[in-house]
Order: sequence, then structure tokens, then C-alpha cells
Amino acid sequence: MDKKTYLNYLKLFGFSFYNDDLYIDKSFKINNINDCKLCNLYKLKENFYKNQTKKAKIFILSDYNLGEDFAKELDLILKSNLNLNIKNIYFSSIVKCSNNYKKDNLAKCYQYSLNEIIESEASIIILLGENLKNILQLENFNIGDIIFYTLNGKKIKILINYSFYFIKKNPSYEIEFINNLKKLKEEV
Repeated sequence: MDKKTYLNYLKLFGFSFYNDDLYIDKSFKINNINDCKLCNLYKLKENFYKNQTKKAKIFILSDYNLGEDFAKELDLILKSNLNLNIKNIYFSSIVKCSNNYKKDNLAKCYQYSLNEIIESEASIIILLGENLKNILQLENFNIGDIIFYTLNGKKIKILINYSFYFIKKNPSYEIEFINNLKKLKEEV
């Protein structure tokens, strides 16, 4: 049996695969983000929650920037369910300047976020927003899935979860959002 046929059989039995040949451009250093002018969003630079943590075990990457109110709500959820404080977690969003963005802007901020994940030295990544799974080329995975991923030579555990803004607009999903986070409780 050839390799392609074998992989198709595995896929039929529920196995998922990802592309581990992810290109990382080291020239997009997160320290240079304030000088970024890759798109017109740099003119909008809004003030969002900024976590001062530089190195952490857990990295949360969100599809939207958090305002102070949403940061407090997320902090409350993390404290009550995982005994974590948002100040001890590396929190970032995919687009750094604004929440008013399109896929074109995601593609431009992509390399900054990859380097940010590497610099944080996190061993657990929580992706808040289903559209973020494309960043690490995880198209075959769904909300609530936990996978092991090799990024820059390091094994990382990744959880894909709902966007925090989606949860605020659709409170009926909050229990599922919390249960997905609890899957990492032993790791924290």
C-alpha cells in the first residue's frame, strides 16, 4: 500500500493531520510592532488590554483584542475555573492595531504572532477563535480539540476554543467554552 492510500485510510478512521513545514520569518520581531506599517490599520492604533508578561507557560492568542472590561471577565473565568490569573498568562491578539480588520490584515500580522509565540516560550497555546486555526495550518481540527504541535523544534499543546467575543454575543456557548478550558486543568 502506498503512503497516500495509507494516510487516506487513517483519515477515514478519524485521524487528523497538520502541515509541520510552517515558514517562520525571524525578521518580524515583536519589539518592532509599534513601527509596523504593513497595512493601513497602523493609523488606527487603538488602546487595548496589554499583558506585561513576557514569558509564560500558557499563551492565549485571540482573534480580537480585549478591552479592559472583557479582560476582567476573561480573568474571572480563568480564576474560577483554572485557578489562573490573566497577569500570569501571555495574552495577545492576532491583529495588534485594531479589531476592524479583514483576512488581508491577518496575513500581514501572521509572522509577528508566530514569533510572539516562540518568544513567549509557552508550552500550552489556547487559540480563541476558530479562524485562528488557519494560522498554524490546523484546518482539520475543530473547537475543543487538543493537539500536540511542533513549532520551531518544540512540542506544544494547542487547544482551539471559541472566540471570547463570540461567547459574549452567544452566552449559550459559555459552558462549552469553560469546559474546553477545563481540559487543560491538569496541565496548569
